[in-house]
Amino acid sequence: MKKARSTKPACSRMQHRQQRCLALPVAERADFFYCDGQNVHDFCAAVAAGQAAAVTLALDVLTAAHWLRPRDRAVYGSCIRSALYTACEAGLLPAKDRRALFDAEYRELVVLMKRAWHSAPGVASQRAQRRLSALLECMRRHFGEFDAYVDYDDWPAVPAPAKLLRRAVRNGWFSAEQAEAMEAASMPMLMRVIHGVAEELPSFVQVSQASHAAETLCYFLCERSNDEAEWVVAPWRDLEDLSGIIMAADASFCYVVDDWGDVYAGK
Repeated sequence: MKKARSTKPACSRMQHRQQRCLALPVAERADFFYCDGQNVHDFCAAVAAGQAAAVTLALDVLTAAHWLRPRDRAVYGSCIRSALYTACEAGLLPAKDRRALFDAEYRELVVLMKRAWHSAPGVASQRAQRRLSALLECMRRHFGEFDAYVDYDDWPAVPAPAKLLRRAVRNGWFSAEQAEAMEAASMPMLMRVIHGVAEELPSFVQVSQASHAAETLCYFLCERSNDEAEWVVAPWRDLEDLSGIIMAADASFCYVVDDWGDVYAGK
C-alpha cells in the first residue's frame, strides 16, 4: 500500500476556512465551514453527484478531521462520508479523489484499531470494535482487499493493570515484589525475566505452543523502541514472536516469552 498523502494541505485549508467563519453569525458558521454555505442536504447531494468543488471540500473535511463542535463529527462527518461513498459507487470520483477518500478512511481506521485493540478493555473498546468492523467492510467493498494494521512501535502505552497483577499474585504466578516491579514497568525486572524465566519464575513451565482465540485482549509488558519497559494492550494474534509478559485481560492465562522465543506458562 502506498504511503498516505500528507494531511497538512487539507488542514491548512480548513484552518483558513475557520478564520473566515468568525465573520459570520454563529448559526451560519457550520454550514459555511463544512458545506460552503449550502445546507447539509444540498451540499451532500452535490458531493454525491460528483461536483468537483463540493467533492474537494468534502475530502478536506474528512482528511483534516477538524471539527467546530464535538457533535459535528457525527452529524456533518457522517453525511459527508455517505455522500462521498455514493459518488464512489457511481464511478464519479477521479482516481486521485478515490485515493484521497481511501487515505482519509484509513486514518480513521487506524484510530479505531488503536481504540478497539490497543486500549484498556471496556465499553469504549467494544464500541470501537463494532465501528471498526463496519468501516472495514465498507472500505473493502469499495476499494478491495488491503492490509489493516497498527505497527508495534505505534501501540500506545497504557496504565499498568494493577487489579490484574494483584490477581496474578493470588494465582501464584508472581510474588508481591515481582508484581510491584511489573506495575512500575521496571526494565531491569523485565530483562531478568525474559533472560532467565526458570530462575526468576519457578512456577512457570515451558510449553511447546499456546493457542487462544485471536481476538483475546491481553496486557503485555514489553521493551519498546526507546529502550524502556511499557505496558500495552494487544489481541493475542498480534503477540506472536514478541518477547515479554502476556496476561489475558480476563486473567485466564499468563505467559512469558523469553528472548529466544520460548514460551512459558503460569501454572
